[in-house]
Amino acid sequence: MSEVKKLKPIKKCKLHHYAECVMTPDFVDLSIDFTVKQALQRVREVGKYSMSFVNCYVVDKDGKLIGKVSIRRLVLANPEDKLENIYDKKVIFVEPCTKNSELVKIMRERRLPSLPVVDDAENRRLVGIVTIDKVADILEHDATHEMQGAAGVSNVSDQPYLKTSIWKHTATRMPWLIFLLFAAMLAGLLVSFYEESFKSMPILVTFIPMIMAIAGAGGSQVSTVTIRSMAVGEITTKQYLKAFIKEFWISIVCGVLLGLVNFLFVMIWYRDLMLGVVLWLGLIATVIFAKLLGMLLPILAKKCRIDPALISSPLVTIIADIFGIFVYFTFATMLLGV
Repeated sequence: MSEVKKLKPIKKCKLHHYAECVMTPDFVDLSIDFTVKQALQRVREVGKYSMSFVNCYVVDKDGKLIGKVSIRRLVLANPEDKLENIYDKKVIFVEPCTKNSELVKIMRERRLPSLPVVDDAENRRLVGIVTIDKVADILEHDATHEMQGAAGVSNVSDQPYLKTSIWKHTATRMPWLIFLLFAAMLAGLLVSFYEESFKSMPILVTFIPMIMAIAGAGGSQVSTVTIRSMAVGEITTKQYLKAFIKEFWISIVCGVLLGLVNFLFVMIWYRDLMLGVVLWLGLIATVIFAKLLGMLLPILAKKCRIDPALISSPLVTIIADIFGIFVYFTFATMLLGV
């Protein structure tokens, strides 16, 4: 009985996201009843049409995938040997609805030149293969999608930039821009609530851009790292809590160091101890909040079956900005009495 490693299939299929969309039906299959000589003849007949010329896949009389054999092994074997005596019974296969991200992970980790695709796990009839060149295409597509999603561009066209119409570009960018416009208005209203604080201590306004920049950048950093780690399988569902705790300690270290740098600047330039303390505490709280939010949003998005790349970075930026302003003026009110 052949030893075939089965991978868990994905039941729902969407265009461009699953194995059936990237596989090719051009491959070399060999019957288990062949001799090496017959197998080589089969390779000569159909090999010129094959997209991968490293491995041939062995099937039984019903067309069921039962193993593989390399071209090298065929060439070096005795022509009269039976294929059943030299083929490798261990073969990894996927189903048409296996996610592309899983394909990439398997082929990269195991350094496979090709990966067979079967109709289903029970029948295991070979229907195609995914070749290594498709991994580069998948990675390029996913990287492009994540970069555009992080910039708040939705429903991105597959056409090149210059061949996509102005209206299409506008339509993909406007939803998030409109959302961010209203969110920025909300941040402006929050700032207006502290107008009296500005009048009594105008220097507080000087540090608003710095607080907002650190909040947005800190949150975006973590959301980008989290999305990438989730995409390549470095962070799994069972590791979310562990990753969250780790990011909490990272945010504390970053917040303390940034606050210290800013405190020293204020002491040297303005010679105001309490202002330095306010900014230090404000930065610590802002960085912790922004970084934890940057990790939490992608996780929640994935749980809700929403593309993490599409919502995380823009949303993290504006929420962190609003929180940063709020906590900054809260500390200023408490410690400076403004």
